[in-house]
Amino acid sequence: MKKLLKFELSKIKTRKSLYICTAIMVAMLLLNVLTMWGMDYLMSDLYGEEDAGMLAGMFQNDMISTVLSAAGNGSFTLLCGIVIALFVCSDYSQGTVKTVVARGFSRTRIYFAKLAAIAVMSVFMYLTVILFGWLFGMLFFGFDAPSDLTWLATLSVQFVSAIGFAAFAFFLSAVLRKTVLAVIAIIAFPAVIELVITMIDLFAETNIGDYWITTVFTMLSQSGIDSTRIIIALFVSVAYAAAFVTGGWALSRKYSY
Repeated sequence: MKKLLKFELSKIKTRKSLYICTAIMVAMLLLNVLTMWGMDYLMSDLYGEEDAGMLAGMFQNDMISTVLSAAGNGSFTLLCGIVIALFVCSDYSQGTVKTVVARGFSRTRIYFAKLAAIAVMSVFMYLTVILFGWLFGMLFFGFDAPSDLTWLATLSVQFVSAIGFAAFAFFLSAVLRKTVLAVIAIIAFPAVIELVITMIDLFAETNIGDYWITTVFTMLSQSGIDSTRIIIALFVSVAYAAAFVTGGWALSRKYSY
């Protein structure tokens, strides 16, 4: 297992898609921050500093909100999902998995070694965009350290939710095993599922949509969330991660390579 894990982790260094997608994610974040900063500047010029301050407060343009929304603007789920699909499916298309199986490694070991590599890449992408979110927020909106540390709890649960989404993307990639299909599924499935759940909520007057993984992740990009919702989001994120990891492992044992 140690050799297999080392092999999977060593492939991360050579994944150009990881660095390209991370750079795109940071660039999208910078563009978003520049847009919000530009809006603040225009409002100050049009309405005066006092009125502009009130309007800016409505949109919460500050360092903390920038950090929380850094990964929650859709770029992380999209680009991290693409990186995961490329990493997982390339091993199937190139016959790497088949070669590893032929050397006597079990499907379970292969699955969890690859899962560990996926986790490392996902954490790298998440922490990178959060770090740049803090940097851009401080540069453009100034440093602020609120006494209420609820945002730290929100950020911590958002991290768990990001892992939950990575498990979802890994599950789809491991099941489909075709790069194009996996990328399309990772892009389309969350939106389709969210649309279906929204329709169910609309007609059945329920709130099932609040517990879908991408909805939870987006919700955690906002500041001022109460502790009850944070706790619920934590349990939901852990449940999704466990379900997708377990489901992917169960299916991987039945596949032939």
